[in-house]
Amino acid sequence: MMKQALDSEVLVLVNPHRWRDEIILILKEQDTIKPLKRLSLVVPLSFIDKKIKLSLADFKLLKQVRNSLNFYNHKFFRHRKIDAWLVIWQLF
Repeated sequence: MMKQALDSEVLVLVNPHRWRDEIILILKEQDTIKPLKRLSLVVPLSFIDKKIKLSLADFKLLKQVRNSLNFYNHKFFRHRKIDAWLVIWQLF
């Protein structure tokens, strides 16, 4: 079904705000890399900003940031957790 949607270019009809909301939900997940890679193959993230093109280096940075956030949240578990999705969003 997804392949048919891609072939017919029906995904272009999806509101950019809906895509943004989906990206935020992906960024809130523990494993953000795989779904973000899949999404970037389906829909170019240029609707957020024309300069966004995710590369291998970007995904490596994303993994490092996720590891750092996990370390912080584990070490300082009594403090308020950092909203990981917001930090990752700033990378874009």
